[in-house]
Amino acid sequence: METSINKGIMKIALVIMLITGGLAVFVYNMPFASSASAYDVSLTADDASKEVAAGQQVSYLLTITNEGNNGDRYTITSNVSKSPSTWTVQLSQTSTGNIGSGSTTTFTVTVRAPSTGVDISSYCYATIKVTSQGDPTNSSASVLLSTQLKRTYGVSISSPGLKNLDPGKSVTYSFKVKNEGNDKDGYSLEAITVPSGWSASIDFDTGKIDPGTTKNATMTVQAPSNAKAQSYQFVVKASSVTDNTTSATRTITANVNQTYKVSI
Repeated sequence: METSINKGIMKIALVIMLITGGLAVFVYNMPFASSASAYDVSLTADDASKEVAAGQQVSYLLTITNEGNNGDRYTITSNVSKSPSTWTVQLSQTSTGNIGSGSTTTFTVTVRAPSTGVDISSYCYATIKVTSQGDPTNSSASVLLSTQLKRTYGVSISSPGLKNLDPGKSVTYSFKVKNEGNDKDGYSLEAITVPSGWSASIDFDTGKIDPGTTKNATMTVQAPSNAKAQSYQFVVKASSVTDNTTSATRTITANVNQTYKVSI
């Protein structure tokens, strides 16, 4: 990119022969450009790096400034590196009208993330370049826009189904805890609702698992000896160890069998 213009003063002496035979000297001051930068440009972005959720889009606002001393038009191009290949980058325009010296214009770049097949390692790097149409060889500017996937956290608990047991007996439920986010995560598991007189114990490893994968869990419940023949409900809660706003619950039902006693 060329340096800004330096202005100097050039003195031109006009020598005029007077009719009388004498000499008169008139000095005329004329501005001129030394090491002139007729075409020069700069490009800035409102932010060089942004995050976006899967399936969503984010926009960057870019500003072109004509740093030269001539009006100029500019061509706008993009060079994109992305993983996976389903990211898209869209320019609001690919060229500008005439921009006066010292003036600016803006345009937007919209980046959309794929809705599937992405995780936190996914990225889109877009190099946006503006090139002078007046001097494309020597006058251009570029910025790198880095867009990455926003970390999301989620969890779900599968249904273990309904189980029956006799009063005073125990039964064990098996179920799965699934990472519904796009980053590795671990979960704490607890029974937050237990019927009066019952006990519930959970066996679960809180170690982190990959997105989309599951981990096995079990819960053993014990009925009191005087439990009535009816349905009882337990509520199990899984909470993210990374994001304290992420959790899921599952209601698990136990049916106590009707028993009959007879004495003579």
